[in-house]
Amino acid sequence: MIGLYKRHVADCEHKDEPQYKRCHCPVWFQTNRDGKQTRWSSKERSWEAAERKARKLEQAEASGHNIHSTRAAELADVIEAFLTDKEKGSDPVAADTLYRHEAGLTLLKDFCAGRGITLLKDITLSVVTEWQHTWTLKSPAAKRGRQEKVRNFFRFAVNHEYISKNPISAWKSVKLDTNDLHVSEDRIIRPKVYARIMKAVDEVPMTPVNRERVKACMGLQREAGLAIVDAVGLSKDELTKEAGRFRVKT
Repeated sequence: MIGLYKRHVADCEHKDEPQYKRCHCPVWFQTNRDGKQTRWSSKERSWEAAERKARKLEQAEASGHNIHSTRAAELADVIEAFLTDKEKGSDPVAADTLYRHEAGLTLLKDFCAGRGITLLKDITLSVVTEWQHTWTLKSPAAKRGRQEKVRNFFRFAVNHEYISKNPISAWKSVKLDTNDLHVSEDRIIRPKVYARIMKAVDEVPMTPVNRERVKACMGLQREAGLAIVDAVGLSKDELTKEAGRFRVKT
């Protein structure tokens, strides 16, 4: 049986009611086969129209047709399904981690759109490698973090049968020096310098909350050896603390 639910937009007043039928948000399909959940867009905003489509698909399936193999999955639809799983699935991630997943995949989607690629099956390793060369992330650790999120997405796509083969299985991991695991000499903020920075932060007019945020960011840069552009983009669950020092998970 094909289930229906509303994928509400952020400002919909019924965004917490996936079965609410009267808004104009997109209707999505979902199936569960042998413990594997698959979700895809119905391409409808009317619940009734989506129901009619679902019944036709069920009739086709009853006649022996594989309703998933007959459709080529749109990249945008699979990204939506992936993010929904990350947000509301059996193992939901934190909001800031969800944001990082969405930000990276949006960049991939936009890059592919610029090359006329809208179907997931048309993405190849060469496309992803070319996209990787456009990244503006500075540190290898941050690049590795994005790479792992993209790998997570393609594993999801294979496991949910949107595609039959993972196109990036041979994608080479971003190399990390031993210097990426420890703060290199040229990036160490010496105690006296760090104290002056903290003193300067205290003297700048800002709210107490923002002051603590700035100090936390500076502390992260000092401990993990990150550039500010990489430090501000990390989510909490991308960090681990070892022997009293912060490290970036890879």
